[in-house]
Amino acid sequence: MDRTVPFLLAISMAFLCLPRTDVRAQETTPFFTESCEALFQQEEPAFRRPMTEMPMVVTFMLGFYTAKGEDNGLKLLEIANRSDIIPGLIEHCRNTPTDSYLTALGKTVPTPLETPLENPTPMLFDAACSVVFGPPPKTFLRSPLEFSLIQHFAMGYYTAADEELDPTVMAKRRDLMVVLYDQCMEDLDQPLIKAIAETVPDS
Repeated sequence: MDRTVPFLLAISMAFLCLPRTDVRAQETTPFFTESCEALFQQEEPAFRRPMTEMPMVVTFMLGFYTAKGEDNGLKLLEIANRSDIIPGLIEHCRNTPTDSYLTALGKTVPTPLETPLENPTPMLFDAACSVVFGPPPKTFLRSPLEFSLIQHFAMGYYTAADEELDPTVMAKRRDLMVVLYDQCMEDLDQPLIKAIAETVPDS
C-alpha cells in the first residue's frame, strides 16, 4: 500500500478552504525572494499569491526546517504532522512583514516536541527512492505536481544546509534533479530525504 498519499492529500485539501476563483494574476517573481508582506496579509485567506504556489511554499518550508532542525533532533515526520507549523510562519510574517520569506523561515524553525508524536503519517520525502525513481524508460514514477514538490523541498533543504546557496540560482539549474536521481539509483531502498541530504550542491 502506498502510504505517501495522506501528506499530498492534505496539501490538496488546503485548496478547498479557499475561494473557487483565484482572481490574482500569476506572479512571475519567485516566492522565495519575496518579503513576508508580499506573501501573507492580515485578512483571510492569508496567502496573497496565486494559490497554485501554496504547496511549493509549504514544501520549501518543510525542506528548510528539516535541514535546520537536524542538529537539535527535529525530525521530518514531526514537522510534517504538526498543526502549528504553518500558522506559526503566518503569524510571524503578519507580525514582522518586513522580514523576507527566507529570514522568516530562519526565525521560525520549530522546537522539537518533548513527547514524540505517535504514529506520524508517512510522507513522500521520507519514502524509499524506489517510490519516486526507477530505471529508464520511466525514470520518474510520480505525478508532475509531485516532481515540483520534491524539487522545492530539495531547494528548501539545500538553502538551509548552505547559506551561500541562492534558491533563485538553484531554480534555474537543470542538474539538481538529475544529481538526485543518480544518488537514488545507487540505492533505491534509501529514503529520499537521505538522498537529498547527500546531494547538497556546492555553493
